[in-house]
Amino acid sequence: MTSAFAGLRPLIAPPAGAAVAPSSVSREEEIFASPSGLISIAGGKLTTHRLVAAAVVERVIDALRRGGERRRFGRSRTGTVPLPGGTAPPDSVAAAVLSHDGNGLAPPVIGHLADRYGSRVGELLHRVAADRRLADPIVPTLPDPRAEVLEAVEHEGALTVEDVLRRRTQISLREETEGVRVAGEVAALMAGPLGWTPEAARAAAESYAAVVEESRRRWR
Repeated sequence: MTSAFAGLRPLIAPPAGAAVAPSSVSREEEIFASPSGLISIAGGKLTTHRLVAAAVVERVIDALRRGGERRRFGRSRTGTVPLPGGTAPPDSVAAAVLSHDGNGLAPPVIGHLADRYGSRVGELLHRVAADRRLADPIVPTLPDPRAEVLEAVEHEGALTVEDVLRRRTQISLREETEGVRVAGEVAALMAGPLGWTPEAARAAAESYAAVVEESRRRWR
C-alpha cells in the first residue's frame, strides 16, 4: 500500500435528540437565506453540484424579482452546457491525439491526459510541442508530464507546491514519498510563471516537505 485517505461529508445534522445512525443521515442539500439576504448551501454531494448551483441561481433570481428587479432572465442552461473539456468523451479525445502522433507522448500518458483534461488536452500538447522537456514525467513511474505543472499554475490557480501535488494531481497519493522527492523540481517549474526567485522556489519545496512531515506525525 502506498497511501490512504479519508474524507468528511458536510451533512446537515438531524434534529436534536433524534436517534439517527450516521449512515442514515440525509445526503440531500438544503438551500436557505439568512435575514441579511445571504443564500447558503448546506449538505449535498459533489456529484449534484450543477443541479444545486442551478437551484441557487433560481433562488437569487426570485430574490431579485421580489426586490423590484425588472430585467428578464433566460432559462438555465446548466443541463446542456458541457463542463470544461467535456465536449468529447475521453476515449475519442485520446484516439484523435494518437492519430496525430500525440507529440511523441506514450499512449498511457495520452490516455491519462484525455481522462483528466478531456477536449482541453490540446492545451497540454501545445506546451509539449513548444518545449519537449515538458513531456518528461514528473515521477518516472507515473503518467503525469511536467507540462501539467505549468497548466496547473497558469490555468487552474495553483499557487503552492501542495496545490500541484495534492490538489491538481494525485502524486501525493501515488508516489511513495508523497511527492517530497520531486517537490524541488515542481517548485522550479512553478517559479517561472509565479515569478519566484531560486530561494523562493527552494522555500516552497521545503514548505511542502514540512506539510507532509506534519501530516505523517499526526497519523503516527
